[in-house]
Amino acid sequence: MEKDLEKLAKNLYKEMFNEVLTIPVTFNNGFTVTLGRAYYKPVGNNTYKPTRLEIASNLTNNLEHLMFALKHELIHVYLYEKFSDNTHGKRFQNYAKKFGVYTINPHTGKESFTTLYASTLPKGGAINVRKA
Repeated sequence: MEKDLEKLAKNLYKEMFNEVLTIPVTFNNGFTVTLGRAYYKPVGNNTYKPTRLEIASNLTNNLEHLMFALKHELIHVYLYEKFSDNTHGKRFQNYAKKFGVYTINPHTGKESFTTLYASTLPKGGAINVRKA
């Protein structure tokens, strides 16, 4: 299953950014609230290098949530690599809108780039995708 996830991530990254994904992508059994996380290391003055990407293993039962989290984290990987950007700022938000990786907060009506709001989640709640 891990090889399938990595293959999916590599194909998706190529489709999204026309770039080759060179970091490992694995499931993480320990994520309970976070759906995914892209890791990086500082390699210079405000410069970041992506090192790995992990997706919550409990997403294997929901392809829509898996794809949402994977695209979200792939945007982070791309922004680390190309712009040394590790935020959910304007650049991230522009890519998130381009790839449909945001939701609308049902309480405020505002766009959310860090929380997946979905009626299919347990108790209709929200799950954090990643906190900056």
